[in-house]
Amino acid sequence: MFFILSKLFSIFIDPATWLILVVLLAAFLKKGKWKKRATIFAIALFIFFTNGAILNFIINAWQPGPATLTKKYSAGIVLGGFTIFDAKGKGYLSGTSDRFIATATLYHSGHINKIIVSGGDPSIKQDKPKEADFAKYMFIQDGVKAEDVFAESNSRNTFENAMYSKRILDSLHLPPPYVLVTSALHMPRAAGTFKKAGIDVDIYPSAYQTVETPFSFADLIPSADTLVQWRSFIKEVVGYWAYKITGKL
Repeated sequence: MFFILSKLFSIFIDPATWLILVVLLAAFLKKGKWKKRATIFAIALFIFFTNGAILNFIINAWQPGPATLTKKYSAGIVLGGFTIFDAKGKGYLSGTSDRFIATATLYHSGHINKIIVSGGDPSIKQDKPKEADFAKYMFIQDGVKAEDVFAESNSRNTFENAMYSKRILDSLHLPPPYVLVTSALHMPRAAGTFKKAGIDVDIYPSAYQTVETPFSFADLIPSADTLVQWRSFIKEVVGYWAYKITGKL
């Protein structure tokens, strides 16, 4: 039930949904001041949420900057969200696989000795392949020793990522601190959740949704892709404050 409700909730925090609802409202209202106001509001929403310059500014203020590691760690923890599976259950690295690349690079460069992949099935489909198991296989294919990578495939959200990862860390008696690898957009919530769970981590953001670039007038051109990216950002901010209010970070 929780996951069904979360999926429904994600629809209502989508700016595209807001825009559609306001446009429909403006279309069905009779001529008058409220129809005019709804039309103006719809135009304002469209301009704001399709403007790349505004989105880039806000996300860059949210995301932590790139990290440079200067010491060695007993383990790196990489959170799932970088794989996809087809209808036959075959796995692939997705467009957010930079966190896989970042973790593999940290291992091969000697910055981390072990890798813990944390990620189960966040959907309601119980027969879906476990992401961590597939990611472990991909790490081994990339040259990581089998005895150096551990799959945590039970977690369904960030809170469970921390809870189940801690069990593995404790069972392996790996000394802290550890390196936490996830997308830059997700890092504020992830790092806070892990630290709240008593896991001492240094952050290593990856898969940046946007980075600081020189201003371009092209950013002012309305973009459907920008509208889609807003959904990811708003969902993360809502998730952060939900965790904050419920004491998970």
